[in-house]
Amino acid sequence: MSARHQLRWSTGWTLALVATGLVESGAARSRDMDALAVLEEARLNAPVVTASGTMAVSVDVDGDTAVVGSPLDRSAYVYARSGTTWTLETTLTAKGRHDFDYFGWAVAIDGDTIAVGAFRDLDDQGSVSVFSRTKNGWAREAKLTASDGLPGDRFGVSVAVSGDTLVVGADSDFSTFPDQGSAYVFTRVGKKWIEQAKLISSEPHVQALFGESVAIDGDIVVVGAFQDSVVRDNVVYGDQGAAYVFVRSGTSWTQEARLTPSDGGFRDFFGVSVAVHGNTAVVGAYHSNVGQNVEQGAAYVYTRSGTIWVEEAKLTALAGGPEANFGISVAIQGDTVAVGAWLEDVGGTTNQGAVYMFARSGTTWTEQLTLTASDAAAWDTFGRSVAIDGDTLVVGSPQAKVDGDIPEGAAYVFRGIQ
Repeated sequence: MSARHQLRWSTGWTLALVATGLVESGAARSRDMDALAVLEEARLNAPVVTASGTMAVSVDVDGDTAVVGSPLDRSAYVYARSGTTWTLETTLTAKGRHDFDYFGWAVAIDGDTIAVGAFRDLDDQGSVSVFSRTKNGWAREAKLTASDGLPGDRFGVSVAVSGDTLVVGADSDFSTFPDQGSAYVFTRVGKKWIEQAKLISSEPHVQALFGESVAIDGDIVVVGAFQDSVVRDNVVYGDQGAAYVFVRSGTSWTQEARLTPSDGGFRDFFGVSVAVHGNTAVVGAYHSNVGQNVEQGAAYVYTRSGTIWVEEAKLTALAGGPEANFGISVAIQGDTVAVGAWLEDVGGTTNQGAVYMFARSGTTWTEQLTLTASDAAAWDTFGRSVAIDGDTLVVGSPQAKVDGDIPEGAAYVFRGIQ
């Protein structure tokens, strides 16, 4: 079992120390007794309490800037760090009045670019707003829709940005089959965003929801299809899920791999979350059964050699419980992976949520740290979203309470990620 200690500093910050962990890679398990220390630096709250319960459904961070989505408030909040202090820099809002467009359901930031998805805009066709940083703050640069978009496509259910390239998921797009899903790639030329490609699965299925999650790093895109059906050993595993890797050469995108778990099962929902950094991808399967624990959840790590992707490890939480939904969110940077378990019961506190940190040495991944909020309470759903950049981790907790009982939601910033 993980040893968890909370030490209060006079500043009000919390130092979390966790001493043990396990990682599963095939059938092998290893224990690492090295402790990591991570500081909870800030809790980011909405400027106005609306009890929406959706703030931090999505989060992202780049350097000293964090963006937090709040879709029922139709807002994305941008926070800036100076030293160790985080301040609300601006509130991004949707263009036009569409009360239930879910602007803020998905957010992404890279450098001076922020993308915000509104998948219910335009009768659920969906849209994505792009903002750029100027000397006077953040300005709306474009509102994007799919060139072949139709009502019900849910364009903007997921977004990811890298440099001048943006990828957008449309998980209910009817490309060949109902709710098959697709993803669109846009590139910026000057100040204009141009649709460069439409990505679809090489093995389309009804209700695969390809595009439910997307990730990008340079010329590599990973797209999750968490209700995809997978055939293994002549058995059809419905809703097992899959993730697809696409690579760019020039202006052309080609599918390089279809990732599926070696031990996947029915309704694992592999692909509900994806992340990629360099030649490593992480895919969450939040309904995967672990031992006797139903829907405890798992995350799988894949590495690339040449054009071949190989499953390197299966990550599970050592102290995880049933229905924790470990894998609802994943993030990666270098040899560090964060995995959210938003329905994890912690110390008997129902659905408090937790985030598990893993580190790689060689090809071995070890659970290093379990993070919880310093003011955690039941039903906070801490870990619904996660993002890493540098030594900073941001965690979304959409049901976190304000004034003890109002489920507004919040994002937590941790510093000291290795």
